[in-house]
Amino acid sequence: MVSVTLGKVELISTADARAKAKVVLAKLSEGINPNQERIAAAVSKKRAEEFIKARSITLTGALDQYLNLKQLKPKTEKDLRETINRNFGEWMLRPLLELTREMVLERFSAIKARVKRNRERTSERLQAEGKRTVTYKSVDGIGEAQRAFRYLSAVIRSVMNDEVDGEPLLTRNPVDVLRDKKIRKSLQPRERYLNEDQLDRLFEFMTERSHPEYKGRVTRDDADFIVLLATTGMRLEEVRQIKWADVDFRGDVFRAEDTKNHRAHTLPMTGVTRRIFLRRNATKPNSAVYVFQSIREIDQPASMSRTFERVTKELGFEFSPHDLRRTFATIASEMGVDIEKIAAALNHKKRNVTAGYIQTTANMLRGTMETIETVILRKWEIYQSEAN
Repeated sequence: MVSVTLGKVELISTADARAKAKVVLAKLSEGINPNQERIAAAVSKKRAEEFIKARSITLTGALDQYLNLKQLKPKTEKDLRETINRNFGEWMLRPLLELTREMVLERFSAIKARVKRNRERTSERLQAEGKRTVTYKSVDGIGEAQRAFRYLSAVIRSVMNDEVDGEPLLTRNPVDVLRDKKIRKSLQPRERYLNEDQLDRLFEFMTERSHPEYKGRVTRDDADFIVLLATTGMRLEEVRQIKWADVDFRGDVFRAEDTKNHRAHTLPMTGVTRRIFLRRNATKPNSAVYVFQSIREIDQPASMSRTFERVTKELGFEFSPHDLRRTFATIASEMGVDIEKIAAALNHKKRNVTAGYIQTTANMLRGTMETIETVILRKWEIYQSEAN
């Protein structure tokens, strides 16, 4: 026996109830259960609504999902959000399905044009004010456009294969048009490092900067920061984020907690790094949290954002923090240091399963670090003296 509800008594008339009953009886005579039919219709409607909702995911929704899954470092997440909002602000509430290859091509050109225009205006303003103009690696905005669409592509790619009712949310990534038309080329790994002459010039300058009569713009912080990068092979953010709590004078080691691979990195102090830490510790404010402490914010490290601009301007040649890291690795290799020891010093991930069982200690790295430091500093013993 099948019971079928036609409606509430107070809401349906006798005539309407009889009409509906006839329809139900007709279906039952054909072997159709109205209750099951209604349930199937409700399920189908719900699945259709979910499918439409999923297919209508906006760029904002996709970005939030991407960041929740990736769990990027705060600085990286901030850069990604700001870059996407800056370049695709009016796209944020649009469904991803509405983004076309033609829109991508137009926006790529628009970003380049906007950056070029802004930089030209800035240069004109600085010249009019009699100030030094800024020199950019690229004035056409290609760097901004490349970065913006690299981020956008990653966000879209993270959701495009999500399935609803067995079908992917998106069948294509519109950013691929830049690759198809060879507009957005793959970034080639940089190979620049400091040669022997450049290293000599760098540490000769550091010696000059230590002289009491030095009148240039490079600060003591700048010099210490550069030397730590050069003699440890650490990344810029790793050095910038070193806290005094991570400097262990009794154990003769220091530690980088905020690393790229999210794994703490402990390094031994060498002659130069120990002197830098001791001198900075003796002169630091009582409230200092970081070795390179922000002047304005007591709980933040210094930005060090102008350090390389000041140093390279006085040296007369450009180099980046990662150039120093490559220099460190190159010198280690030239000195015959085993590749696994170099990887350990640079805090790269283990390259095989067996190596994963071997825990790297500061003492294991001491010889490697001291060897590389000796070669890097070479004849600039004066920088290593206690007077500095």
